[in-house]
Amino acid sequence: MIRNCLDIHGLDIPCLVEKLVIKLFADDTNLYLSKHDCLDVVQRILDTWCKASGARFNIEKTEVIPIGSKNHRHNVLRTQKLNPEDQNPLPNRICITKDGEAIQMLGAWIGNNAEDQAPWELIVNRVKEHLRKWNKICPSIKGKGLIIQAFVRGLTQFLTQTQGMLAHIEKALQKVINDFIWEDGEKPHIAPEFLQQPKEMGSLNILDISARNDAIDLMWLKSYLNFSPSRPPWAAITDLIIDASAPTNTIVMVRKNIFLQCWDTPLRSPRSTILNDNIKHMLKVAKKHNTNLAAVKISTHLCKELPAWYHIDEKLSAC
Repeated sequence: MIRNCLDIHGLDIPCLVEKLVIKLFADDTNLYLSKHDCLDVVQRILDTWCKASGARFNIEKTEVIPIGSKNHRHNVLRTQKLNPEDQNPLPNRICITKDGEAIQMLGAWIGNNAEDQAPWELIVNRVKEHLRKWNKICPSIKGKGLIIQAFVRGLTQFLTQTQGMLAHIEKALQKVINDFIWEDGEKPHIAPEFLQQPKEMGSLNILDISARNDAIDLMWLKSYLNFSPSRPPWAAITDLIIDASAPTNTIVMVRKNIFLQCWDTPLRSPRSTILNDNIKHMLKVAKKHNTNLAAVKISTHLCKELPAWYHIDEKLSAC
């Protein structure tokens, strides 16, 4: 009913066929409304659905993140209305996040200008507490490797997958691992780089936080470079963000994808502020590991069909 309602516009995103209005996962519902949408219309649909299904909409768990310009976000907080034309303001029981605050959505922390460090501080403290308890039984170095895999990896992997790990958090966790293996403050007897080698090479396969995080970013990159019909919507949105940060001396009409063309995304210039941290991490890892698109085997006919700005075979491109 919400998707088919003509009075609800949602978010129209270029490159996406359908407008973004609502996403559902299990019992979580995420609603995306534009500044032109009235919450009164949404409320009428919810009331009808509740009456027909016998269910009850849990208003106490409802949270709102105002998006858009700073003035619009402040107006939503001040008036408690998503649209000035709404007859009724949002109930006080609904949490409206302020700038700098974040709420949890399917495990990820989201907010305007929110500190990415806040959820990590809790996780690092939990990791330290778990390792402190396990250290009381004086495990062997092999046992410590298993404990590190179970708790350091287990407690950090999901949040890293959803929104990346900050560089100083990565260093802090590596220090926690070293202190656990060799006792606090004791100088390592064996270099961490050796302990992280696989068992087949005579080592212990201790968790390598940096390599694990790179692997996670590379999996995001793999999904981003999926140009099939199943390409995820976030990848199309990422295209738009990267395109907006492109160098000003490039022609907008011919920009397609930085992995297919020779223009590069600035990661340190003022224009890089357009990119969020997740995109920066993904692009930095792509450079670090020399990621590029390549075809295993491609026919001469298909090569000639490629756009003029990208040819896999240099000889064919010169023809």
